[in-house]
Amino acid sequence: MLPYNDEDLTYDFENHRYVPTLSFIKKRTGMDLLDGGILNDVDDSNPSTLGSRVLDDMSDHLYRELYRRMPNGNRYYIEYLLATDAECRIRLKRAFINEIKYVLRNGDFWLSIGDYENKNAISKDTIDLFEEALPNGKVILYAGVYYLPLGVKWREGY
Repeated sequence: MLPYNDEDLTYDFENHRYVPTLSFIKKRTGMDLLDGGILNDVDDSNPSTLGSRVLDDMSDHLYRELYRRMPNGNRYYIEYLLATDAECRIRLKRAFINEIKYVLRNGDFWLSIGDYENKNAISKDTIDLFEEALPNGKVILYAGVYYLPLGVKWREGY
């Protein structure tokens, strides 16, 4: 499977990561990050894109934290797996829901995101999710070493 966009996730080919859509977050959590009054857009120069920018930041943080928690050599394979494996896509959707709830728990998104970034943390639920074996036996947060499959070149086609 190659990375693809749908109503739930879009794939950022420049940064090689999925980003949840506003409609996905609203559908799965009931939270409207655009017009729901959840995000404080008072001093924002472009409030119509604030929700999307927050989700992009959250995606970046989640991927960076996953990569930080694994042996360096695994990043290439895990990046490939996250981009191309259907089960990983399902796990990412669950992780994005976990993480948006995690940063909004104390009721003030900006204070939450500050703590979230300062601690370089992701929720325990998300860590557990990525420590579970996929149907193919692979584990995203695996302590051993993975290699790209033969014939796959890093960041080509995904």
